[in-house]
Amino acid sequence: MSNWERKRDEMQRKIEVRSNVVVAICLLLMAATVFSCVKTCQKVSNKNFEQMCRLKQEMQKQK
Repeated sequence: MSNWERKRDEMQRKIEVRSNVVVAICLLLMAATVFSCVKTCQKVSNKNFEQMCRLKQEMQKQK
């Protein structure tokens, strides 16, 4: 194995590790975003749940 091949292999490994790290960070960010969205949705839905129920009941009555 020549020196050049060894350097190329090291570079490939570094690139793989970096891309894995980037993917992991992206997944974490996505998960965090989804989690915070769910949390906000729960807060909003808890406040608006009764209003939504009333609206649905009124809509059903109109039909």
